[in-house]
Amino acid sequence: MVDDDECSVALGQIEALLDSIEVASLDEAALRRVTDRVRRVERKTAAVKVRIGSRSKELAQRGQGADPSDVLLGVGQVSGRRARTEAERVEVSASMPQLGDALHNGTIDGEHVDAVARVRKQLDDEERAAFDQLAPEVAGEAERLPVDTFRRRLGSIVDGVRNDDGAARLEQQRAASQVRMWVDPATGMGHVRAELDPIRFEIVRKSIDGTVSSLAATSTE
Repeated sequence: MVDDDECSVALGQIEALLDSIEVASLDEAALRRVTDRVRRVERKTAAVKVRIGSRSKELAQRGQGADPSDVLLGVGQVSGRRARTEAERVEVSASMPQLGDALHNGTIDGEHVDAVARVRKQLDDEERAAFDQLAPEVAGEAERLPVDTFRRRLGSIVDGVRNDDGAARLEQQRAASQVRMWVDPATGMGHVRAELDPIRFEIVRKSIDGTVSSLAATSTE
C-alpha cells in the first residue's frame, strides 16, 4: 500500500519534471505535440482527484472525514465552486463507471464528466436511473467527441430517455427484480441474492453501506 510520504515524493517528482519543461525553442508542430501531452497529464490529474474524492466520501460515510468538496478544497487555493464541481465528478464516476474509467485512462477530459453531471441534475430519479444505464454509450461518445459537440450529443441522448426509451427499459428491470434470502443448514450462514432495478438497487446499496459503516464503527469502540 502506498502511504502519504510515497505519494508526496511521487508528486514532487512530477512537479520537478513539469518545472523542467522548456518550450522557448519549439516550433508550432512541437508545441502542438507538447500541448497534447500536457492535456493528457491534466486528465490524469483530474482522475486522481476523483479517486481522492471517492476515498474521502468513503471516510465521511464512516464518520472519519469531511465531505469530498471540503477535502478537494484543500487549503483554499481554489474556489468552493471548483471543489464542488470536482466532487460532482466523484458522483458521476460512481454512477457511470465507464466515464470514470475513461477519465482514468486519459481518453476524456474532466469537462466531459462535468457536462454529464449537469445533465443528470436536470433528470428526475427514474430518468436518471435510465440515463445511467446508458453509461457505455455516453462514455463512447465522450471519447469520440470534443466537449462542445459532446454537450449537444448529450441533449439527444436525454431526449431519448425522456421519450420513454429509457423508462420502458426501467419498467422491464423492475418487473424482473427479485430478492432471495435463505439460511444454509450446513453452515448456519445467512445468504441474500438480489437482482434489482437501478433505483431500488441504489436504495438498498445505500442502506447496506450505512449499516455496515455503523457496525464497523461499533466494533472498533
